[in-house]
Amino acid sequence: MARDNTAIRAKLVTQYPQFAAVADAVIDAFLDDARLTVPLCRIPAGRQDLALMYKAASLMAEGGLVSAGGGAVKREKSGDVEVEYAVSTSATSSVNAFEVLYQNLVRPFIRNSPMVLGWRG
Repeated sequence: MARDNTAIRAKLVTQYPQFAAVADAVIDAFLDDARLTVPLCRIPAGRQDLALMYKAASLMAEGGLVSAGGGAVKREKSGDVEVEYAVSTSATSSVNAFEVLYQNLVRPFIRNSPMVLGWRG
């Protein structure tokens, strides 16, 4: 059964205008996919919708549907003066901006600790 994504979709389109051109059904499909990968049981209720939004945005950016946002300024022009900046390829990251937001949001709630095997307490 599909969940109602209206509130999350509206927040996504309002906060990030590059998603306005994406059809509602496509956004809903990516939000449903995000529900499969986001550990909602470990994230406080007030942050679950935000985590889903960032993860769905990350998936759409990885799929090339929208720009991942951010990026350095490469060229500026004001009147007759134009400045072009050198762009270092080594500083480029393969992680999109939405994935960074998602990771920063969920990191405090996900504990990566080693499992103790064979322990009988």
